[in-house]
Amino acid sequence: MRLMSLLEVLDPVLAAIIYLWLAI
Repeated sequence: MRLMSLLEVLDPVLAAIIYLWLAI
């Protein structure tokens, strides 16, 4: 399983979600 590769793809997405969540 390429977990690190998956995390590298999801990292910007999670960062955007957290940023939007904090902006509420």
